[in-house]
Amino acid sequence: MPMKFPTFRSRREAAGPENMWTRCPSCEEQLFNKQLEKAMHVCPSCGHHFRLPATVRLDEDLRAAVSTMFMHDVRWLACVDEQGLFAGFVTQRGITRLLGQTYRGAGGPH
Repeated sequence: MPMKFPTFRSRREAAGPENMWTRCPSCEEQLFNKQLEKAMHVCPSCGHHFRLPATVRLDEDLRAAVSTMFMHDVRWLACVDEQGLFAGFVTQRGITRLLGQTYRGAGGPH
């Protein structure tokens, strides 16, 4: 029976995937992506606004919004109007609540 030797990972592999961190171009600070998402893509140190990963138009249906959320792996989307200007945001929790109210209002189980 052959002997199994332990394998060692490099420090880079042990630290995790490369896409867990983002460097702010303004202040050069390393930001954890989950924290950056919670801060709505604004650097907490210097206030730099990062480009949003995805947006949804106000006239799109909920199915398109949910598909975009899953495609970009985000929990919220910025809503833009016809001119492309920011009009608010929609969250997964808000969509779930709205669909729950629609389902209960349609005579679903209470």
